[in-house]
Amino acid sequence: MQYSWKISGEAGFGITTVGLTFSKICARHGLHVFDYAEFPSLIRGGFTTYEVTLSTSNIGSLKETLDMLVCLRQDGFDRDKHRLTPQSVVLFDQDTVEVEGDFVQIPLPLKSLRTKHKAFQVMVNTISLGATLALNGWNIQTFYSILEEEFGRKGQEIIDHNKILAQEGWDYVTDLVGKDKELQKKLANSIHANSIISSHSKPLSQKQLLLMTGNEAFSLASVVADCRGYFAYPMSPASTVLTTLASWAKHTKMVVRHVEDEIAVISEALGCAYAGVRSSVGTSGGGFALMVESLSYAGVAEIPLVVYVAQRPGPATGLPTWTGQGDLLFAVHAGHGEFPKIVLAAGDIQEMIEITTKAYDLADTYQVPVIVLADKLVAESHATIDNQWFKDFTKKHTPKRGKLVMHTDQNPYLRYKDSPDGISEYLIPGMQKGHFWQANSYEHVEDSHTTEDAEEVVKQVEKRARKLSTYLNSGDYQPPLVFGDIQSASIIFVSYGSNKKAILQAQTMLQDENIHNAYIHFTHVYPLSETLVKPLFDASGIYVLIENNSEGQLDRLLKSECNIDQITHKLLKYDGRPIFAHEIVTFTKNLIQ
Repeated sequence: MQYSWKISGEAGFGITTVGLTFSKICARHGLHVFDYAEFPSLIRGGFTTYEVTLSTSNIGSLKETLDMLVCLRQDGFDRDKHRLTPQSVVLFDQDTVEVEGDFVQIPLPLKSLRTKHKAFQVMVNTISLGATLALNGWNIQTFYSILEEEFGRKGQEIIDHNKILAQEGWDYVTDLVGKDKELQKKLANSIHANSIISSHSKPLSQKQLLLMTGNEAFSLASVVADCRGYFAYPMSPASTVLTTLASWAKHTKMVVRHVEDEIAVISEALGCAYAGVRSSVGTSGGGFALMVESLSYAGVAEIPLVVYVAQRPGPATGLPTWTGQGDLLFAVHAGHGEFPKIVLAAGDIQEMIEITTKAYDLADTYQVPVIVLADKLVAESHATIDNQWFKDFTKKHTPKRGKLVMHTDQNPYLRYKDSPDGISEYLIPGMQKGHFWQANSYEHVEDSHTTEDAEEVVKQVEKRARKLSTYLNSGDYQPPLVFGDIQSASIIFVSYGSNKKAILQAQTMLQDENIHNAYIHFTHVYPLSETLVKPLFDASGIYVLIENNSEGQLDRLLKSECNIDQITHKLLKYDGRPIFAHEIVTFTKNLIQ
């Protein structure tokens, strides 16, 4: 069972703040959370929404219908009224919003309550959250605790003012419901009938769930992986990695640099990595476009680097605050010339932690750039993970530095020495007296000096290329995960990245209707092993590609890398919005009819 709550209002009036606060409250009550915000690329004005879905088990997608809708503007109701059911509850500002329909209506006199307490407009959302908690039958103390944590730097007066407003919303709704028997009956058949709300009315004494975004998960995993330098120029949806790591820098001792532009970002990071320090950069498509020349430099100089690319719809500026998966092939083919790289993609928060720590290991082991792909949905949405899982993961994780050494027995030292696996010993510069090597952008011989000799050029090109075959034939490469039984499935979904949770939810919904299905989920998206991947596409079921772009880029990649042409149908969405489980279910049913 799931429960969905959504608030909408004007951008700049704290909609995101109050939405995140509700997510935190629910996580502290022991509920699994997934939230999703929509907002324009404006500082003020425009329309903002924040949707929170709750469950007693792991979740990563939104629910088709809404259990509670909080409307602070008329367009909030108009846009979402089609998602309401007779059991839905609508909290609305009675002075500015008119509602009509078959659902439970709770009018709030927000204007008079705000005037009574001389509150700013931005504080109205605090009243509405207090009212939400009252309708849930939840204590307001957890909200107070979060106000203390979040607004502590603003002073006690601001904290106390928000507490008064939250209590006002809580008291008003409690009094309203207490006096109206008919309303009590309606609520008994809606919110109070939902076991998720009724069985989690009290906060837990210990934090069992961690609530974080994909950006925070990348940041946390970077610390776990012992990254010592992070460089970025702000670009949504990757920007908060920079602010998060900067806020931790005093404790982690990581060098975190807000650099003047993306060209300087990757140049500084490569200088840091050249010195043997684990380094990474973060950006989105447009910023990554400025980095690709230096990405080629990392390729020829064989300098390890992790590149975090949080996708958003393009081309050019595109939709800066919306989601999409249009940069898969760009990431795979980024850079001029031929050089090895590895591309990974995270489908949820836990995967982000797992593949990010692995990305740093792969970069060092194979001395290549490793790109970690995300998108706005996974990068900026909050979701819960098990606290104990994370503790166990960090205890077990030990960074792998590959052939990085502080001392070598080679004399003379050959930085680019030919080897069967394509990987040469990497002596940290300046660590051993009398041993020198250069890392410029020219082709080179084994001792790192520049060359244009044909035989030497071929030797180095082939040496670098062998890294990928070494990777694909090692335990480092992971073939796609398979959910369900491919051989017995009538429908087989194929996808990567943040579509994962919606597809898993759709799988359950379809299975409940006796539509057998399976799902092939890629996390290691480039390079691909034809030997391991192609056998997954020999079943008799219908293969359906699901992607957040207009061209079906994963299908094109599978054709070129693995000679796979079994995908016959595609569910592609490219309007800046994520793919939802009910859309997958509807598409599938129409397909098999």
